[in-house]
Amino acid sequence: MLAPLRFIRSLLFSTDVSYFKFLNRVHDVELSLRAQQLWDVPHPWLDMFIPASSMTTFDSLVFQQLVPVEFGGPILVYPVNRNKWDRRTAAVVPDEEVFYLVAFLRNALPSGPGLESMLDENARILRVCEDLNGKHYLPKYTEEEQWKRHFGCEKWTAFVQHKHMFDPHAILAPGQNMFRRNQNPPRLDQLLLLRSDSASS
Repeated sequence: MLAPLRFIRSLLFSTDVSYFKFLNRVHDVELSLRAQQLWDVPHPWLDMFIPASSMTTFDSLVFQQLVPVEFGGPILVYPVNRNKWDRRTAAVVPDEEVFYLVAFLRNALPSGPGLESMLDENARILRVCEDLNGKHYLPKYTEEEQWKRHFGCEKWTAFVQHKHMFDPHAILAPGQNMFRRNQNPPRLDQLLLLRSDSASS
């Protein structure tokens, strides 16, 4: 599998594990931290989707400059085929046939850098991601205009239509500040009545 790849052979590091252990590798980190009574520290995790055409630039600006040697957690990098992605989901991915999931799963350990320093580094990394037309997975925007820019016009329009259709009073998921909640939402019995009327008609 490695034969056709171009890389510096002396830098190769590999380990053979079962498929399940590979999929469960982040949980192994959790178990290790729990054994040291360190799991309850803050976890300023950062997940992004980076277009394949931008990965070389992302490497030079982030991996080679912003990411410290003592990172405090695993880094996941792997490619995704866009045609395998379910476009009906609300997650937004780059507009390229191949993009990369890049995940920085850091833990604010007592022996490492402080939480504020990690959050500042995350903010700098996100700026690079946005400049390269990448997408933040599970973003924490606070304004509607930020969400519109994140989704893009077409997907945002469809998202709003679905919201008005299935949750017109903005009861579900209020924490993202995407939609203004109705100040007088219907009671549960009213919703059930509306649902019953709709089904009967």
